[in-house]
Amino acid sequence: MKTKKLVDFEVKILDPQEYQRGVEIIRREVEKKMKRTSGVSLTLGSQVIPGNILFQSAEAFESQIPNEDSINSIINNTEGHVMGIDMLAAKDPEFYEYPYLNGKNILSAMEVLGEHVIANRDHIKTNPELLELVGYVNKQNDVAIDYLNKAVMLYNRFIKKTGDEVAFYQSAIKGYVASGLRLKGFFMIRSSDLDEIRRDIRDNIDEIMTKHMENPNDLFKECDSLSSTFQGSNAKIAHSMIFTAQKMYEHVLSCCTIGDEIQAATLLANYANSLKLPTSKENAKKGLACFKEARKILGPLHQIEEGISFYEKQLKAISSVSN
Repeated sequence: MKTKKLVDFEVKILDPQEYQRGVEIIRREVEKKMKRTSGVSLTLGSQVIPGNILFQSAEAFESQIPNEDSINSIINNTEGHVMGIDMLAAKDPEFYEYPYLNGKNILSAMEVLGEHVIANRDHIKTNPELLELVGYVNKQNDVAIDYLNKAVMLYNRFIKKTGDEVAFYQSAIKGYVASGLRLKGFFMIRSSDLDEIRRDIRDNIDEIMTKHMENPNDLFKECDSLSSTFQGSNAKIAHSMIFTAQKMYEHVLSCCTIGDEIQAATLLANYANSLKLPTSKENAKKGLACFKEARKILGPLHQIEEGISFYEKQLKAISSVSN
């Protein structure tokens, strides 16, 4: 194991040989579990599906979600996969991979649905289907986080039986828990149905929070003075989720074992995304540094370049406000 300094974090990363040994242990565990499912058939609607085929389909589903052709298709296929994995989990409730798969798949699906909501948020008040979708995404984000927390608990038991060689996989699961909190927190804020005054707050949230960077709670006091939809309590819940996500990313990067540099850089980029609220010069500088460090390992990915541009503009705006 080596320690690599990434921005402010001393990250513990496995040597390639250690990483491969851990991967092999996990692979054998999954193969053992799959042998148990190969003789199990599950009935979903009118279909009878072998358990191992269902598991493989669920493993591939996360990457297929962006290719789904409609909102209903995403919802139906996500719920179908979750139901199938739940049926497998009922036969082997100690296998960590089942809740992990469900959590990842739900989270990825809700991210796509959430972007659809946000792109149409000016119509939420007049579109009952869109308003219903907001509630659905919020609820399913909670379900995903519950699944992922269960996966962490089950994987802890697996580590105790197997040894610390496989601890790096726990870091990946914890990273997803943090991402779940981050995604829900930002979605709660960005999907709020606002009237003209609230829309001004939403569209200028960075400027508002810059003015209150010494005490971000002042923002929530402003929101409290407004009525109903975008209540201060909701804002505080969202902010609390984002703050908790930040602390979880920091914990994983500082205290947990990471499999390789790619995993470390991915965590670093997700952490950088979580720092967008509350707006402050410190968060912006840290977020920019994290994205640039991640770029050294992952390359100029679109999300990273977008993040770098975001923080560069934010720092420029903060500087102009300060002056």
